[in-house]
Amino acid sequence: ATSGFWILQSLPRKTQYKLFEPWQLQILPRTAMCLLLGGFLTLFFRPLSVYHLNRRSDSVIPYDNIIPALFNQLKEVMLQRTGRDVKGYPVVFGLATAYSATFVNISVFLTLLAVLLLGSDQALAAVLLTLSLWVLAVISSVSRRNKGELGEVPWWNVVAWGLSCLHFFYATGHQASFSTIDWKTAFLLSSGSSLTSYVIPAALVVANVFSSHLLHAVLLPLLLIVPHTLANLSPRLAPTCDARRAELELFERDRQLYCAAFKLALQYMLFFGQRVFGCMLSASIHARHLMVWSIFAPKLIFEGIAFIVTLPSMMIGFFLLQRITSRLDCLLRDIQR
Repeated sequence: ATSGFWILQSLPRKTQYKLFEPWQLQILPRTAMCLLLGGFLTLFFRPLSVYHLNRRSDSVIPYDNIIPALFNQLKEVMLQRTGRDVKGYPVVFGLATAYSATFVNISVFLTLLAVLLLGSDQALAAVLLTLSLWVLAVISSVSRRNKGELGEVPWWNVVAWGLSCLHFFYATGHQASFSTIDWKTAFLLSSGSSLTSYVIPAALVVANVFSSHLLHAVLLPLLLIVPHTLANLSPRLAPTCDARRAELELFERDRQLYCAAFKLALQYMLFFGQRVFGCMLSASIHARHLMVWSIFAPKLIFEGIAFIVTLPSMMIGFFLLQRITSRLDCLLRDIQR
């Protein structure tokens, strides 16, 4: 849907209005937005990407593969006669990467949302943004695992994450000035050039301008998750038995996980808070400067809005982390029954 919308947008204006009505041009972006919202809601209600293999016996014998089916039924009958448990051990696929798989899904959805808002010109920058976040999380995880610092995130990791956010703010074609704002995003879901409501267009413009802050804040828990993911992908990095449990170690030590997540959130808030304070201080010092309303005041406004966008986005990421833990607990309880 997004690619089709880009193709329609690349046509000349006269050709667009000759072939389509104004409301018809908005079908594709509205469809893409509805699908993304549905994906986000589904991910929050059912965040787990694991599969529990049901090993209950089936009385129906498939004729296309009859010999293995007969063998399995005879095996179960013999086990019943000996008094052993027929079900055996539960088989669950994906438990070792339960947290990272969910954040892979939400990173894909957020990238598609950023691509839709930024347009075809900045689509590559949005994709590189997400890829660089995962690479940065892997580099941070390798260095921390070598030093044995898995419980806490060092300050240099938080600073690197914040600097990456600021870098991609400019890499996606934005500047800290009102003249560089892409106001076309406000009309992305509205037909014609008139707006009936200013809430949704304003939200789209803010999401477009601060898409880098949104993605970095939501994916901030990767700094806690990826070190345990590497233990599953590369056993060399997991010399102990506790580390080899990969992301199940996060579930078993959920209190330590929440404490580390709270500390990480405070560190990230402090990083952006000191930027807002620095902009306030510079604006007050240069209050009588000739360029105060063209440089210092817009910079302060942009930093304040970025801080406001970062806070709820960061809460969404950590709420998703808590949802994964609660759903894992429900899944393991169901398996034990």
